[in-house]
Amino acid sequence: MTQLGSRSRPNQFGYAHDIHLAELRLDLEHAVERGLRRLCKSQQRDMPKLIADMLAGYTLDEICTRHSWTRNRGVILMRKLRTVFYEELTGEKKIGYLGSHHPLTDEEKQRIKELYVSGLSYRKVAARVGRSASAVEGICKRYPPELVTQVRQLRAKGLSHSKIAVCVERSKSYVSWLIQAEGIDARAKHSDSDDLCSVKA
Repeated sequence: MTQLGSRSRPNQFGYAHDIHLAELRLDLEHAVERGLRRLCKSQQRDMPKLIADMLAGYTLDEICTRHSWTRNRGVILMRKLRTVFYEELTGEKKIGYLGSHHPLTDEEKQRIKELYVSGLSYRKVAARVGRSASAVEGICKRYPPELVTQVRQLRAKGLSHSKIAVCVERSKSYVSWLIQAEGIDARAKHSDSDDLCSVKA
């Protein structure tokens, strides 16, 4: 005799899963619709283009070129994407705009590393997370262990990024990204004393 119950269970579970995915899709679509309603007409027209191109892996500069936008136009759209749509999708209020110089969160760093390991370039990863390529490079780049130790020691003495850069004979931006990527304590007080370079590069 055919056991209908045993055959119907997989279908029931599959059906429930499909319903769940459909509900998630509807929630996402409604959030996007609410976000678009908060934009002006021209932004409503261009935002879907920005989202589609970002998902395809284009950088902001490439997207601006593709659609003949000015750089400022692209930056404004990105700002709206990272505030208005964030609020509609999460229900959380975002205070201000986290620009490219705002410190990366631990979640962002982890996401960046995962995307980079998947084979994407710095620029492609940057487009996905809405950060600059240099910020992504700073997280993914492997720094020489000896240099990391040296920078850590100088930072512990209270030296600023620029003074450390002089000591290790690297650029200030290189030292800043190293400190961020390696988790070196950024709360150390900057010191103007010049008993610098006691550790040679």
